[in-house]
Amino acid sequence: MSPIDEPSQLLQVRHEPTGDAHGVVVHVVGEVDLSSGHILVDELAAVEKELQAPGPLVINLTDVTFFGTVGLNALVGSLQRCQSAGIDQWVVTGNDNVARPIAVIGLGETLTLFDTLEDALNTAP
Repeated sequence: MSPIDEPSQLLQVRHEPTGDAHGVVVHVVGEVDLSSGHILVDELAAVEKELQAPGPLVINLTDVTFFGTVGLNALVGSLQRCQSAGIDQWVVTGNDNVARPIAVIGLGETLTLFDTLEDALNTAP
């Protein structure tokens, strides 16, 4: 496997506070596929454990270039954990690479979606 094929090279995930007392933005950059999806799953789970209700947990997927079923499953799993903890989960799709798979399987009716990070951050909890 070449260095660029390493999952950590295909997907970068980091988080930062939203600016209010309880919220966190998780920034996702690159490809979310079978080889890299665990990075997103692990980061979301770690952030969720530290969040306090009502959150929000904002998942910024604007810079994702490929979003496979592993990514969709990560969003659903995160949503279920957030709902159980009373935390709002907001997803910033930002591009067709993310918006299209979400729409195709009908998750747009389940997830709280935003087109831009600015729109999500300007939403009152």
